[in-house]
Amino acid sequence: MYTYGTIVPSERVGFVYAQISDVWRAANPVSIHTAYIRTWRNRIIRPDGLPYNLSEPSRLDFSRGQSRVILALTGKKTKGFFLDVGAGDGETNSVTLGLELQAQWEGLLVEGDPIKFSKLLRKHRRAECLQAKILSGNKAGSSASNLELLPSDLFEMVNRTYIDLLNINLHGQELDFLWAVNLNLHTVKIVVIEMQADISREQYLQVTGVMARRGYRISHHIVDGRHKKKDIVFARD
Repeated sequence: MYTYGTIVPSERVGFVYAQISDVWRAANPVSIHTAYIRTWRNRIIRPDGLPYNLSEPSRLDFSRGQSRVILALTGKKTKGFFLDVGAGDGETNSVTLGLELQAQWEGLLVEGDPIKFSKLLRKHRRAECLQAKILSGNKAGSSASNLELLPSDLFEMVNRTYIDLLNINLHGQELDFLWAVNLNLHTVKIVVIEMQADISREQYLQVTGVMARRGYRISHHIVDGRHKKKDIVFARD
């Protein structure tokens, strides 16, 4: 082991330099982050190819109307790509399941709740699945678990320049998610945000204001009085 002040024989210089380079790369934040993203990508569960296992196999649309709106906005596009954040059990009120069934869309289903995620896997969706809890802040705290993922890291992990649909259902943390993601760095055509029907005017204006500053217009409001839900469909030309 060479220490500071040691005279290194000329024939050993290359070897010592290689050792130093290996240590530097191991401590390099860029290398660490790259390895971190790679670890998350390795956690993605690919579709198993088994037949769907749905509670209502005869249905084609499980949403409150969002799927129909999305297909209309995309010109009934087939084989589109979605990122579904807060995918639940993959069937109940799912915005993306109908896109799979009707137009062969694919994408990534993200769910943090372990019970819901287990149910999601048993549906045998055609999309990839990832168990992850999306953090609402800009950085993980010291107590962060290995299932917590920053919104910006999620987009980096997906590594796509174009996303047809971003569906967000984070039970009140939607605004934090939007602040943490620079949608100007990604081409996302449609964003659907699920909110409570009794959302305050201030919260509504905050969300719509953030989206407007990112170049999105409100395409549709879909209100479900029975379940007290309001879905806002944003589109960007």
